[in-house]
Amino acid sequence: MGVKKHNISIIISLGTHSPLSKEEICKRLGTEELAGYTIINHNSNDSDMLLRLGKTQRGAEVFINKEICTSDFIISIGTIEPHLIAGFGGGLKNIIPGCAGQETISATHLQVPARERFSAVGKMGEECSTRLLIEEGAKMLTGDIFLINTVLNRKGETIGIFCGDPIKAHRAGCRLAAKIYGVPIKEKANVVLTGSHPMDIDLRQGTKCWANASAALKEGGLLIAFFRCFHGVG
Repeated sequence: MGVKKHNISIIISLGTHSPLSKEEICKRLGTEELAGYTIINHNSNDSDMLLRLGKTQRGAEVFINKEICTSDFIISIGTIEPHLIAGFGGGLKNIIPGCAGQETISATHLQVPARERFSAVGKMGEECSTRLLIEEGAKMLTGDIFLINTVLNRKGETIGIFCGDPIKAHRAGCRLAAKIYGVPIKEKANVVLTGSHPMDIDLRQGTKCWANASAALKEGGLLIAFFRCFHGVG
């Protein structure tokens, strides 16, 4: 029996980032035919856009976009890559922080001391407390969640697609991503040169390379990072 367009909402999971323009949304979706679809730029500070689902075991308040909260079936589309706070991107991160309220986002990003918080790159599932908090909060949704996540190589080509259960599929994708993005080193260096291209659109995103490369640096060494930051601080 097919699904009618008016039953489909497309949520841009922005977290705390700036809204996308129509042109940017069309580029992401690969089409300019948006008529009939409900398109929503998530706003983490708009209380009218959010519903409270409860608290996690650690006491974090969970506020999520009400369109998602009232959906029967949720398809989360994204890419798995190293992430300084959540171990890897992808998985249920599209929901928290992507479609969460500011209070919930703060809880996932500020729950542990900074030195520990920004050293989670490459940590798998149960090794990463932030990832577990994200998953606990997202599980409060009543709708079924289906994951579609890709893993890309350095050329941006898709080398793996992981679909199905949002946690099991994500764990499998992370194992491939660790092989693709992880680089063994014989010894740590006194000086490391690094950059976040193409994720250096602003200073906030550009800092990802610090966490990704810092493990290769000796204590007291010098890390030099190069950013374009054509959107400023972010």
